[in-house]
Amino acid sequence: MSTQHGGMMGNPYEGMSIKNKVIIVNHFGGSRQKWHYSHKYRFQNNNWYLIGASVNVGAPCDYYQSLDYNLSTGDAVFDYSSEDCNKKIR
Repeated sequence: MSTQHGGMMGNPYEGMSIKNKVIIVNHFGGSRQKWHYSHKYRFQNNNWYLIGASVNVGAPCDYYQSLDYNLSTGDAVFDYSSEDCNKKIR
């Protein structure tokens, strides 16, 4: 991602890590609505391949959603939840 794609958060690049021979690249950004991406790459068959990703998006007092997919297994998990901060507590 470009250094301009982080919104008010600035440069979206959060860092890189290696776990179980997989390179994980993280990005984060947004304004009121925040987002976080993790892309996972593995070196196999003499080349680099995207093998999966996690995408999280949401805003406080509104909603949160996440998508995690694995291109090696074909599995995908989507989750959605909402939050209403205007409810009165009795």
